[in-house]
This record gives sequence, C-alpha cells and structure tokens, in this order.
Amino acid sequence: MKKVQLIGMVALLSLFVACAKPAAPAITPAPSGATSAVIAKPAWEVEWERTLGEARKEGRVMAYLGTGTTTRQALMDGFRERYGVEADIVTDRGAGIAERVLRENLAGLRASDVIVDGRNTVMNALKPAGVLGPVEPLLLLPEVRDPQAWFGGQLPLSPDGLSFLSTYTVAAPIAINTDMVKAIEVTSMRDLLNPKWKGKIIMGDPTIGTTLNWFASFSDVLGYDYMKALATMEPAVTPDKRLFAETVARGKYAIGIGLYDDVSTFIELGAPLALVVPKEGATISAGAGCIYFLAKSPHPNAAKLFLNWILSREGQTAFGRSSGVASNRVDVPTDYLLAAAKKQPGIEYYTTEGEEYALTLKEKQNMAKQIFGSLVR
Repeated sequence: MKKVQLIGMVALLSLFVACAKPAAPAITPAPSGATSAVIAKPAWEVEWERTLGEARKEGRVMAYLGTGTTTRQALMDGFRERYGVEADIVTDRGAGIAERVLRENLAGLRASDVIVDGRNTVMNALKPAGVLGPVEPLLLLPEVRDPQAWFGGQLPLSPDGLSFLSTYTVAAPIAINTDMVKAIEVTSMRDLLNPKWKGKIIMGDPTIGTTLNWFASFSDVLGYDYMKALATMEPAVTPDKRLFAETVARGKYAIGIGLYDDVSTFIELGAPLALVVPKEGATISAGAGCIYFLAKSPHPNAAKLFLNWILSREGQTAFGRSSGVASNRVDVPTDYLLAAAKKQPGIEYYTTEGEEYALTLKEKQNMAKQIFGSLVR
C-alpha cells in the first residue's frame, strides 16, 4: 500500500512540475517574400525629402547669374520642370552682381540666395564682406557628392570652401585665318616672331580681361623679353572682341592673339578660322559656372535644392550647352565645343584664378602697359 501511495505521489509531483513550466512559443512561418525588419532610408534621402518639401513651401529661389539670357531661361525652365519650384534669376556682370549683393547686405535685406558667375570679381568683393556661406554642407545628392563624378577625382571646391567650380573655360591663345596660315606654321608662341607675320597680327588689349590673363601666364613661361620681341612685330591691339574675330576672319590680319570669345561663333558660321593651342599650352579658368551660397539666404531650402540640381548631370548639361562652357563633371557631353576649348591630355594649362595668381596680376598688368601700351588703338 505504501508503495502504491509513493508511486502516486511521484506521478502527481511530475504532473505539477510539467504544468508549472512555461510553454515554448509557437513558431509561425513568415509569409513568402517577407523581411524580418524594415529597411531604413539613408540619411541623405531623408534630408532630401525634407528639403524638397520645405523648398516647395518657400516657392522660389533667388539667384544672380553672370551669363546671358539664354542660360537664364534654360535654368529657370529646367529647375521648374524638375521640382515645381520657381527660379527667379537676374543677369548681370560680375561687378554688378557684387555691388547688388553688398547693397542688400548693408541695407539688412535678405533678398538673394545663390550666385552663378566667374570667380575673381565675386570672391574679391564678397569674401571680405563675409556674405558667403560654405557650399559643401548643402550638397546632398550622391551624384553630386561623388568625387569620381568630377575631373581629377575630387570635388572642385575652392580652398576656402566658398565656391564650387563646376565649369571650366580653356582659352586657346592663338586664332589663325586658315586661308593665310597653315597649321604647321604656328605650333609654338615663338613662331609668331617669324618676320613674315610682321604687321599681320592683331591682339586683344593685354592690360585687361582675357588677354591680360594670357600675358600674365605666358610672360611667366616665355619671359618679358619674348613679349618685347612680340611688340616689335607691330601687332594691332584692340579691346574690341568682335573686331578681333572679324578682322582675322576677313583676312585683314592673319593671326590673332589673346581673344577667343567670338572666334567660335565665326567658325560656326563657316569663316576660315581655327583656334590653336601651341606647345607651350593654354590658360584655363573656372568660367562662368562658379556656384556661391549667400549665408543670409531667404529661401535656404530652395537654395539647397537649386545647388544640387545645377551640379547634377542634368543641371550641368543645361548650363554648359546654354552658356557654351565645359562642365567639370566627367559625364556631361561637350560635343558643342571646339576641340581647342576642351581639356586635352598632354597639354599644360595655366590657371588664371586664385589668391597666388591675383598677387602677381598688378605687376603683370603694369608690364603689359609698358610693353604694349603704345600699340593700343
């Protein structure tokens, strides 16, 4: 009897322990194709969506542009079509843009957001006034931030981070009338000293603008003695860009030096002209595509949106084609440019921007006046 009771007690105890033990959770198979966790959006995308929403609330971006009305219209149309946000763009020369922004700043106005223009004039006037803000923190799109999307494998920011050099302009220093000059006759700047070209050369004014950049760069390469020898070739010197191109196209002069702006237009019209990059190289600048952000932007989100768009492949294509400059993006076509206006392997290019260059420019300008001043017409 005791044995039977003991067995019963053991069975009862086992049943109690089994009931006290928590049951294992049931395993329910996940539906086919389901994931175990929600994938979070990358931080840039979250910020981009926020920026886009706020930009649409702001309604517009206010920009100053240093190129012409064709580019103005291309940017306004492209930006509006892409994002539904207006771009109010005012065109002016660099000095005029700087003056407008400084007046706004002195009056305490928050009127403009972005500047798209050349580098030297804007930087020299606005950087000391402290009105520019850093550009890189505003860049969100991966295609803009990717260093490999840009020539040289790095973002083309100025050393102080206050401008993004999105474009470049190569200034081929020589234009020739192909009916009068064979290409093999002018492969070096020194070929211009051949007595056969005496009186048959026209130059831009080397004390200003593009031709001053030519003089400043090539006097470093060839020396002032070369420039003095070139002056003995009795070149006509004019600041008139149109006259420069036209007189070479019509054959009044065989060779032009230092002005190239209208040469491409005449070539497109069928004139017997060609641009020549001699073995010494060519000058290069950031062109009209330097991008600036104004620190007191009244539409900061629309400004951020615009900056990312104009630096994208789409924006750079629209800007480059309409303004006739080359983008520093490697994926933007340059079929609309002459070969001499594009970066070429094996060519030496001399930058005409930056503080180091600016420090010597006054001295070079004075030398240009001494050497060529009496020839200016």
